Amino acid sequence: PAPDDPIFARLRHALVMPDDFADELASWVKQDRANRGRFDHLLDHPDEPEAARPAILQRLKDDLIDARPAWADPEKMRIGAEAHFRLGLLGRLANGTLGLLDGYRNAAVAKSLVATGSLATATKRRLAETTKFANDILSSDGMQRGSPGFNAAIRVRLVHSFVRHGLARNPRWRHDAWGMPITIMDSLEIGRAHV
Repeated sequence: PAPDDPIFARLRHALVMPDDFADELASWVKQDRANRGRFDHLLDHPDEPEAARPAILQRLKDDLIDARPAWADPEKMRIGAEAHFRLGLLGRLANGTLGLLDGYRNAAVAKSLVATGSLATATKRRLAETTKFANDILSSDGMQRGSPGFNAAIRVRLVHSFVRHGLARNPRWRHDAWGMPITIMDSLEIGRAHV
């Protein structure tokens, strides 16, 4: 793109932009233990009617579960996944490892991981979760609605919001130097590393 392309303004904005919808959803989930179950139930059974669905869950269904962004081409996603699987076990391991390293070299992503202790105290679990996430995404037939990868992507947005809230309250997080933890841009970088 040309230097004056509007994409650059959107990317600059994404460097500081939180995920407002995920933050609102996370706040709702934290209000009542039963809310997490209702969230999970909607993801697992999106076509099941619910008489009094809370407004935040209706927005989740309308805007994320039932709507597909214009840029999300399922056929291209299938082709990408097929290419990944053609690499064989060793190639997939190398691709995933290099992808993770590429994503984690992003200073903002690394700071969030270090600040939460995920890399120091839960390395094995963190790598297993990341591997499962990537496999779910790649095995989801173009990120079809209701597939494990589709649902995992929505759940990861919620997890990132919980982490963002926790780090925002952490006195060791340097807002003046590092900005907001896990912005939309960080999530894009993480997603690029995983897929």
